[in-house]
Amino acid sequence: LWSLDAAPVGFAPVSSTLDRTERMRNIFRWSVALLCVAVGLLSLNRFTFDFWQAGGATLENREGWRFAMWTDLSWGIAAVLLGIGLFRLIGRLPVIDRTAKYLLVVAVVLGASPFAREFLAVDECLDSGGAWSKEQLRCSHE
Repeated sequence: LWSLDAAPVGFAPVSSTLDRTERMRNIFRWSVALLCVAVGLLSLNRFTFDFWQAGGATLENREGWRFAMWTDLSWGIAAVLLGIGLFRLIGRLPVIDRTAKYLLVVAVVLGASPFAREFLAVDECLDSGGAWSKEQLRCSHE
């Protein structure tokens, strides 16, 4: 007798092909999400170290440590939001989720903000007649 799940010889059942595709999609979305969250947590760990340095562990170059602190915080939050956004996006394909779009836009803006911040800081420093130190992330007027 024929079973409803049985397929003719040489053909894979449609449900097993869909299940395998869905399993691969889930493995991929979890891998991407975990990778992004791991990168975000590493960046947030760097943020805590920079916060400690800027708070008084060393008296030299507090401005540079504060600059690096906010950069690491932006990248950490951006990486976590990117992971969550991609997780939602991949899970709902081919439909693009509105929440996933918002999360991805915020992640891109947060990820790009340190570059814009550094550009504006360098520009302000040079306009005031100072010299920007890329290693120390600060302006000197000597």
